[in-house]
Amino acid sequence: MEEALFKVLSFITFIMLGYLLRRLSILKAETFRVLSGIVFYITLPCIIITSINGVPVTSEMLWLVALGALCNVLMVATGYGMTHGKARQERAFSMLNLSGYNIGTFAMPFVAGFLPPTGFLATCLFDAGNAIMCTGGTYALANSVTDASQHLSIKSFLRNVFSSIPFCIYLIMIVMAFLHLALPHPVIIFTKIAGDANAFLCMLMIGVNINLQMDSKSFRCLIKHITVRYALSAVLAFLFYRYLPFSLEIRQAMAVIALAPSSSLALIFTMKLKGDVIMAGNICSLSILLSTIAMTILLVYL
Repeated sequence: MEEALFKVLSFITFIMLGYLLRRLSILKAETFRVLSGIVFYITLPCIIITSINGVPVTSEMLWLVALGALCNVLMVATGYGMTHGKARQERAFSMLNLSGYNIGTFAMPFVAGFLPPTGFLATCLFDAGNAIMCTGGTYALANSVTDASQHLSIKSFLRNVFSSIPFCIYLIMIVMAFLHLALPHPVIIFTKIAGDANAFLCMLMIGVNINLQMDSKSFRCLIKHITVRYALSAVLAFLFYRYLPFSLEIRQAMAVIALAPSSSLALIFTMKLKGDVIMAGNICSLSILLSTIAMTILLVYL
């Protein structure tokens, strides 16, 4: 329990460090692009390979993968619906920043520290479905909304999804896990070295983009996204714990995961669509603080 809490406090400290270094002009605005490139093309693919390699997956467990993807679809649809009548850029922003769960670098330490191995495995499988959307699926949908000339079709959706290297890596590793195949140990040693830097770089990237000076419109936007996300997350946590047809350990894990913070990848995809990256960073950092409180309280009472 203590180790899990210290890990989360470390994440928050790294965010504060990124913010402080930016305020002191040690890190510049363009640092975000450099960090996002390293995360998206190097450390994230490596942590995906390291985390999933050798994890046994059965056909029954694939329902948890589907659940992770469906929760994202629900959040994306909510983001799209709550911005009805707004500009295309605003709709795409809400779709990206309302959805997604930061599980691999944030929620897993909680689950590993509080729940048995069954709950941890369930978390990994939910994260696989979550990642299908976070690493490319949601971006493909948001991109179709941003570009007025581009109509969403299966072809355009798949083209955008498979242009994401993390998504392709996740898909390959899930198929390998289902077929009970694993990469050799020397490969995992290599990927683990790079993957271990992923959490630190993600938190630093968020901190660099925090801007606490905002006008009333920006503040309302921040509160609106946070309120909608956590209201919906609380409902999902209740439904998962009470009604999912799985063991208690799995239902506990799913309830906790429902309260996980938003994905740091939303910042990268917001940048790709030329959206408000500063606001995306504010939403992500505030969600980490709120999720730390909410997940801790939930684990105490479960």
